[in-house]
Order: sequence, then structure tokens, then C-alpha cells
Amino acid sequence: IGGFAHDARWNDAAGRIEMHLVSRRTQQVSLAGVTYGFRAGESILTEYSHKYTVAGFAALADAAGWNHGRVWIDSTGLFSVHWLIAR
Repeated sequence: IGGFAHDARWNDAAGRIEMHLVSRRTQQVSLAGVTYGFRAGESILTEYSHKYTVAGFAALADAAGWNHGRVWIDSTGLFSVHWLIAR
């Protein structure tokens, strides 16, 4: 269980956080009957967490066929909730 460490890396050019699991040591892991080998320090990319401005998210929603309604933003300006309305 402790064979991997979590590593969150900010990719400024892509505007996202990239989540990795990094092998703490050389090891083998079996999953669904298949064995995978990892070197110490080898990384598995497990998730992209994209970050958008309010305007950028509104444009994304519009391009996907949604009308952008009300927006709620936390007091620090770090998080927002968007009301999207189907066209």
C-alpha cells in the first residue's frame, strides 16, 4: 500500500494540475491478473484537473451547447459554481 507517493504538479501552459502516483521503490504490482513493473521514481499520470476562469468556463459551456446562467464565487475567488441551462 505504501509503495507509491501522490504528486500533484501544476502545468501552467495547459492550465491544469496533473496528478501522479510515483513509485517509492522498484516493485511489481498485479492488477486483474497482469503484473506491472515499476522502477523507483517512475510516475503514473492518473488525472488532469483543469482550471478555468469564469469567462473561460462560460465559453466552454457555450461551445458545448449550454447557456451560462448564474455564477457563485467563494470569498477568496478560488472556486466557483456555475448554473448551466440546456438550450
